[in-house]
Amino acid sequence: METEITAPVAGILHRSAQVGDTAQYGDPLGAIS
Repeated sequence: METEITAPVAGILHRSAQVGDTAQYGDPLGAIS
């Protein structure tokens, strides 16, 4: 299901989580990961 989009987006959100900028993206996938 839209893996081509979910994969990169999840990577960006996950990477942002490490930086602490997750608040800007809302971290929808990060919360699940």
